[in-house]
Amino acid sequence: MIVIGDDSDPDPAPPLAAPTSGASSSATASVPGGIAPTSAAPEAQRTGPWTPVVDDPSTWPDACMLLKAAEVKAAVPGATEVIATGEVVPADKDDPRPVVHNNTCHFAVKTGQASDPVKDPIKLDLNLLDVNTESVLAADYAERKSRSSKYDSIFKDLRRTFGADDAFLVSGDVVFRKGPYLFGIAIDGDLVGTDGEDLGTFDWGPEVTPPLAMFVLERL
Repeated sequence: MIVIGDDSDPDPAPPLAAPTSGASSSATASVPGGIAPTSAAPEAQRTGPWTPVVDDPSTWPDACMLLKAAEVKAAVPGATEVIATGEVVPADKDDPRPVVHNNTCHFAVKTGQASDPVKDPIKLDLNLLDVNTESVLAADYAERKSRSSKYDSIFKDLRRTFGADDAFLVSGDVVFRKGPYLFGIAIDGDLVGTDGEDLGTFDWGPEVTPPLAMFVLERL
């Protein structure tokens, strides 16, 4: 496990504020409870150095090189400090390929606005779920999407709205694929809105995770 540290600037993200009319983009869901939507980055371009080989995990990107603590800090409402920690999560027992680089990057986000102080910092994880051929990846993604759409109460099909080949939201988490990559950004932690209402991840997550996914796509 490697601690990457806080590369953010010292200025905290702005506190939760009332949403402005028409500010939500087509890539995200409307968010009730008084959270201002984050500004979307320009459409992602594949400008990174990675040229992955499916059977050679040493060529796969390090998850903590695809998203910066400063970007997470700017996206999460009320964030004051972000610490990123990389982790090599072992592959599934049916996958013989050894994991070489961090395939998960954990972001601990201090906000001062967690509804439960015990759960501050809140958690945000970037997960590289797989690197594979088009047919294998498409089948895996389709199964995840189908399962989520049937059994999760809060689901939104994002399709290609932020530069991914396909994407969907479920309870504030975003799952997206691009080329040979399958990613997920997961969040865990409730916040307090300007009106004092507890906001679950399904309230504030849809305005945060898709814009962060765009930063990942920019670096592939």
